[in-house]
Amino acid sequence: DSQVATNVKPGLVHINRGSADSVKTGYVFDIYSSGVYKGRARVEIVNSNSCTARIMNMVTGTTIMQGDTASTQI
Repeated sequence: DSQVATNVKPGLVHINRGSADSVKTGYVFDIYSSGVYKGRARVEIVNSNSCTARIMNMVTGTTIMQGDTASTQI
């Protein structure tokens, strides 16, 4: 499963999937924790085994954290 690896800086997250997993710039990941939806992030930078995504929206009262699940329709 894809996961949020780290919070790079406010508004950005680092996800452990990259071009080797067919991730491309513009892909959108939905972020969850224990099945609870937390928000959505759009990929801006793609490396071979990771990507950096900008948080587009976040559910009020939640925090996107390292270890959260990130899923996309690739």
